[in-house]
Amino acid sequence: MRRLSATLLAATAGILPFELVATMPLGPLRISSVELFLYATLATWGVSCLGDPAARRELLDPRRWPGVLRAAAALGLVLLLSAARAPEFRGAAFKSALRGLSGILLGFAAADLLRAPRQRARVLTALVLGAAIAAVGVIVEAWAPSGAPWLRAFHDQTFQALGQVRGSGPFQFPNIAAMALEAAIPVALLLGSAGAIRNERGEDSLDLRRRLRWAMPSSLNAAAAAVMFLAVIATGSRAGLVGASAATLVVAVMWARDPLRRRAGWMAGGGLLVLLVAGVANDPALAARLHFWRDGRWYRSEIVPAGGAADRLPPRLAPGARATELLSVANRGTLAWRHAPPSSVRLSYHWVDARTGRIAIRDGLRTTLPADVPPGGAVTLRAAVGAPPEPGRYLLWWDMVHEEVTWFSAHGDQGRREPILVGDLPASPGAGLAPAANAAVPRLEDSAVPRRRLWRAALGMFRQRPLLGVGPDNFRHLYGRILGLAAPDDRLHANNLYFETLADLGLCGALALVALVVALAAAARRAWTVPLGRGIALGLGTFLLHGTLDYFFAFTPTLAMFWLLAGALAGCEQDAA
Repeated sequence: MRRLSATLLAATAGILPFELVATMPLGPLRISSVELFLYATLATWGVSCLGDPAARRELLDPRRWPGVLRAAAALGLVLLLSAARAPEFRGAAFKSALRGLSGILLGFAAADLLRAPRQRARVLTALVLGAAIAAVGVIVEAWAPSGAPWLRAFHDQTFQALGQVRGSGPFQFPNIAAMALEAAIPVALLLGSAGAIRNERGEDSLDLRRRLRWAMPSSLNAAAAAVMFLAVIATGSRAGLVGASAATLVVAVMWARDPLRRRAGWMAGGGLLVLLVAGVANDPALAARLHFWRDGRWYRSEIVPAGGAADRLPPRLAPGARATELLSVANRGTLAWRHAPPSSVRLSYHWVDARTGRIAIRDGLRTTLPADVPPGGAVTLRAAVGAPPEPGRYLLWWDMVHEEVTWFSAHGDQGRREPILVGDLPASPGAGLAPAANAAVPRLEDSAVPRRRLWRAALGMFRQRPLLGVGPDNFRHLYGRILGLAAPDDRLHANNLYFETLADLGLCGALALVALVVALAAAARRAWTVPLGRGIALGLGTFLLHGTLDYFFAFTPTLAMFWLLAGALAGCEQDAA
């Protein structure tokens, strides 16, 4: 049973990126393909522990647990208490708590099964192999979106940013793909070091035969790491790019300081620079997003009338009437406008009630661009307009829209405003027939909620329930109420591991998370001399670094990978002792 548990653990490590959209029934629950392997591994490992008296005694005695596992157990206890005290959505909170506990138990299983260097290398090789295959899918989707229809089994939509497709491969979202791949990169780079032996001075050394034996695996590991790095770039994740670069740079510095690996260190550092330059140069959207402080320059337009008086809208329209106007639209921003889906830019409009200044109709008819418009380019459009159904005085606010991303006006673009009278209304005494075109209008909010507002909502939830929070995974159900949003997206998390933990689990959860981070740091220090220990520690470090801008415990692939690496680090710590 123990051998079977180790085999299933390796299979789980390899299958982590490939979670199918379709789920399978398991009693009252539905489980995913990855969860099936995860639960099978945990069940088999649990049976093997029950059949081994020594393993059973060690498992049931917390004093024998490594510090990482004690901190993980404390976090698991907080998950259950917080779910039990959740003010709303208690069923969903318990479901999330149980998913979190399954990840923690995977950490216990990995710590027990991965004490031996050979078994540790076997499982992490499976993890790297699965991540490398997934990375190919990410790159294919980003560079040739129509060339990977099989990826629809893992996510049912294509993601993009600033007109560029963001690859997610077999992962559910691009940011989740970036987090998993950046964690696997240092593991892949240091996997070849598992063949190192220790000399009498405690330094790594390899005789000629071992060098030849490990040259090919090390080359394959480096190639896999390079593919994963390119895939992180293809996800368009800025935090992922920072984490992957930092982990690779640390490995390069470590190797450069080692006489036996100095050449490999320089090659790793040079390869990092080449991949960064080539990848960013090939992805103008990512290059623009790296200059996030210049986002006001991305979306800029100039909309002016074209043609003669016959091509203009009349100052009065009947309610619900259709009309057209000839407009010249110029791209004054830094991004090219694409006319074809899935990241098209179109001309549209809003109707603003001139009396109240409120948006009467947010989404107007769309007018498609005839071709791509580069920065500085212009195009003439016969734009269609549908008048509001209610009579009144309005401003017709022409605005460009980047479909499924944002309105240009949300980034400060002025667009064009025209006063229009709808219906057979008399002119007000002393007033013109229609409102002034320069009347004040509200600024549209972007369709995406900025991180700073999400973090503010998390702090608001913490103040309301400071001890145990609002319940595991309940931030996404409640943040809209805090921010006053009419139709919040309940798939959205706080985009920060630490703020989300504070909101969901309160002060108790935050302290448990801090204890876990401290325990991981202590385990990394003790396991630093063990082959693969450094790679595992760096992989966990990328999770904690990326966690400042994203949340990963809600997604089974990243949840399981984090706890698998945490358990492997605990196994390294026990091996070092």
